[in-house]
Amino acid sequence: MQPCAVCGGIGVDASGYCVNCRTYRGVAGRSAQSDYGMTNGAPYYGAPSYSSTTSDYRDESPGYPRYPAALPSGPSTEVPYSAGADSGAFPLHRDAESHRSRRGRSKLPSVLVAVTLLGLAVVLVTVLRGRDGAEEPLVDPCVVGNWTVQNMTMAIETDAFGKIRFVSLGEIGKIEYGADGTAVHAYGDEARLSAEVTVSAVSQQAILTITGVDRYDYRTSDSTMVFSSLRDDRTTTLTIDGIGVSSDIDINMGLEPARFSCAGDSLTTFTENYRAEAHRDS
Repeated sequence: MQPCAVCGGIGVDASGYCVNCRTYRGVAGRSAQSDYGMTNGAPYYGAPSYSSTTSDYRDESPGYPRYPAALPSGPSTEVPYSAGADSGAFPLHRDAESHRSRRGRSKLPSVLVAVTLLGLAVVLVTVLRGRDGAEEPLVDPCVVGNWTVQNMTMAIETDAFGKIRFVSLGEIGKIEYGADGTAVHAYGDEARLSAEVTVSAVSQQAILTITGVDRYDYRTSDSTMVFSSLRDDRTTTLTIDGIGVSSDIDINMGLEPARFSCAGDSLTTFTENYRAEAHRDS
């Protein structure tokens, strides 16, 4: 059979219609004339054409009988064929259930993204609340403990000799730094510091003796120690060549903030006029 004169297709259904454009082409083994009641030998002018607005075929060939009004039965034309129908390029029908299934699957990635973002938000809020809610320690944990002051230097202003820089003679008591931000410095029976002073052009030895206890509050931040609320119960005495010169000398230095470094069993605190090196007892 020759290709369809209308669309060029070669497929013909059981009723003789082109599967692409539905042009009637006849049944294999039968002539188009016999299908329409024509006598042998009569000229044949091709397959009939019909209008989509009428149920009758148009008779465009004068002198020949009209074609039947009813179309021969054939496959359903509910969904029109397309040029790619045979190749499967385009679906001919849409199944409602499969369409809904595809729609459901298409929403799945969005749902997963939303759930993931919500989970991340919950974790972030939890972390931030934990960070904000966590109570910052008052003091550096390394500082907390009992220490023995092994070495100390301090510069003290005096009326008679101006500023004198003293160096410790042995240990200068023990300090207990509490985690609650309180501290106690017990000097013991006699903590001594020595310095050289000039009296009448003669160099003489000055001894600063400290006894009693200092109590105060302290805080640490960024390697800085800040002191407050001093409650002292101590006595300081200055002697030169064994002769008492002054008592109750101010050694608090105004409780000025001190820098500190703490590592393991070593603690050092220092200012411009003061430096103390301590070893951890516990």
